[in-house]
Formats: sequence, structure tokens, C-alpha cells
Amino acid sequence: MAISHMAYGDGARILARAKGRITGAGGTVQGDEKSGSFSVKGFEGTYDVGDGWVEIRVTDKPFFIPEEAVKSWLSSNVKA
Repeated sequence: MAISHMAYGDGARILARAKGRITGAGGTVQGDEKSGSFSVKGFEGTYDVGDGWVEIRVTDKPFFIPEEAVKSWLSSNVKA
């Protein structure tokens, strides 16, 4: 089950910040300004960017980290 998070605002800016956090933590991001995937420290997922929004989907996570903790982190850290 994927964990989905929507962030509203300047999609390019939100994506740039998210990419910076992922690569800064030693992860990788593949894709372009519209869609792609990421992998960092046991987390994998995808992203889509639209006009005024970004959707992040975490498709795999370490089993010992609760889904609610991932949702909380995304809400606090992936925003405009």
C-alpha cells in the first residue's frame, strides 16, 4: 500500500526542495520536472508534479517504521 501526500503551491519549488533533502541524505532521484522516482535509506517512491501541486507516493519503507510516522514527516517536510 502506497502512502500518498499532496503538497500545494509552486510545484517546481516543492520538487527542488524535496530533491535536495533526498540527495542530501544520500538518496537518488530519477526523472524530470513532471514525474519520477526516488530512493533513500530504505524508502522508495514516485512523484508527479502538476500546475500548483506535487504528489509524493512512498511505495516501500522499512517495515519497522509506522505508516503514521511517514505521513507526519511528509506533512511537515514536503510543502511550499
